[in-house]
Amino acid sequence: FALRDAEVERLAAPQVDEVARRRALWSAAPGLPLAGRRVLIVDDGTATGTTLSAAIQAVRHEGARQIGVALPVALGGSLRRLPPDIEPLICPLPDAPFSAVGQAYAEFPQVADDAVGRLLQDARPLPRAVAPDALPPDL
Repeated sequence: FALRDAEVERLAAPQVDEVARRRALWSAAPGLPLAGRRVLIVDDGTATGTTLSAAIQAVRHEGARQIGVALPVALGGSLRRLPPDIEPLICPLPDAPFSAVGQAYAEFPQVADDAVGRLLQDARPLPRAVAPDALPPDL
């Protein structure tokens, strides 16, 4: 059966509201300086690549000179949708036969907003004991 546009909008409204709430909450958090840095984005997995692509775009917008991705599981060829210049790209299960990322885990709890807030509050740039250009290229 097919849903009318109005029904799709009604069903999607709570999720759209939640995205707006979280965007407002976390966009106010202070970010780490990324310009000129090598950044590794770590995710618990990707089903479509959409959220990961948005993260890559945001990090690129902040001026990162190199972007890598590490995640344990990707579904349905989603890694093929990422930009070709992502290096390194680390994913032991790149074409997992699941219908949802959570199926790859024995437990897959959501991270509460207050825990995210504490982590962001505690985040500090790492000291640069080694010049970035002195690091091995495969990190």
